[in-house]
Amino acid sequence: MKKNSIMWMFAVLMLAVGMSSCSSDDESNLIEMLEKGEYGDLLTPLYSPNDINWYDRNRHWETIGKWDWQVLVDSEERYYGCSFWDTPNGVPESLEKLYAAPSSIDELNGFLYTIDDNYELRLDTVEHYTPDAAGNPRRGESYNEYYKGVRVFEGQYFCQFSTSPKGDRITHCSGQVITFEPLDVVPTLTPQQALKIFSAYQKEPVDPSWECYLSVREYNIKTERDDAYAKLLRREHRLVYFVHGPYYQYKDWDLGYKTIRIRAEIDAHTGQILVIGGYMVTWST
Repeated sequence: MKKNSIMWMFAVLMLAVGMSSCSSDDESNLIEMLEKGEYGDLLTPLYSPNDINWYDRNRHWETIGKWDWQVLVDSEERYYGCSFWDTPNGVPESLEKLYAAPSSIDELNGFLYTIDDNYELRLDTVEHYTPDAAGNPRRGESYNEYYKGVRVFEGQYFCQFSTSPKGDRITHCSGQVITFEPLDVVPTLTPQQALKIFSAYQKEPVDPSWECYLSVREYNIKTERDDAYAKLLRREHRLVYFVHGPYYQYKDWDLGYKTIRIRAEIDAHTGQILVIGGYMVTWST
């Protein structure tokens, strides 16, 4: 029995070593292939824009907590925000309820979301508003989410504060804090290599105006292609280069002239183009 256990452990160890060396070999082969200008299937997008972002949030409000906080919950029990009271003028019906509200965004961790030291919500902007009906000064703070120091795509959070006689209190908050399975955030490819892959796809030279940003991204991928309203999905987490490429202008029948920018999402480890899309920059009549 002991001999069999030792042999089994040895086999597992050799398998792990073999997988590690294969991964290293794959990385070397990829770099060599890119240096030769050979791209193979990397230029065939893995998904279409219609395949991704199929997360059925189906949000609804629930009342939770000692103070009857109104929380926005989705179909997977993910929280997307909270109103710490529900009154037309934005003032709690009692100072007791105001004082019970959180005083900082750190107090939301473990309540509306749960993150560890791999995550960070960095303050982005602060906007000051007119005082509420009770005369309390108000401000809004917007935060961007980072995972292991890398910006999280669509990871954003917003908090509105009222300054009460007992200090700042959050009146409501909203947004999305995305959590990941352990993810390697050290890219295999450089931004220049990602730009070259996009250049090969576009069949035009890299332009100095093109931009490349590293991000971690959650993909919610539709699993039933024939059903336009499919709710089944597969969730993937990837380290991605967002390549913002050339601009194009065309005439829309109702909005006039629209300028869009082509954007590619490229896996920062494999070089695979994941999706090609575009977004509107300007429009004019």
